[in-house]
Amino acid sequence: MQKQFFIYGALSFPDIQSVLLGKKLTGKQATLNGYDAVKFVIEDHLSYSPVLKEDEESDVEGILTSGINSDDLKLIQKYAGDKYTLKDVYVVADGEIECATTFMPIWSKLELGPHWDKDVFENRFLQEFAETLTKSK
Repeated sequence: MQKQFFIYGALSFPDIQSVLLGKKLTGKQATLNGYDAVKFVIEDHLSYSPVLKEDEESDVEGILTSGINSDDLKLIQKYAGDKYTLKDVYVVADGEIECATTFMPIWSKLELGPHWDKDVFENRFLQEFAETLTKSK
């Protein structure tokens, strides 16, 4: 069985997957309980993408996928930089609890910002972020 990944934030949008990986990932909706998605400060401004922060009152929606191969993982890690590490978590998908690997922040390298809102990102920043990624490739 292939390793499963829980992707969230900007990477959960097919437009970003296409720019970053050259393909759209398949998978199913999943929820990571006990975490919130929050912005972080990067070079004196807030990030487009969130990081996960433990918060018993919150949940993070994302995608459970087994479509990430070793080349994809290298591209994602290059995009994410040294501010993340891989960690196994349990997510709920289709009413079942499943183990998946996700990108977890390295706290000593981050200054946190406010809650990250998926709808705000999609409506206000998705296109600009996809264009920025395209230019940086």
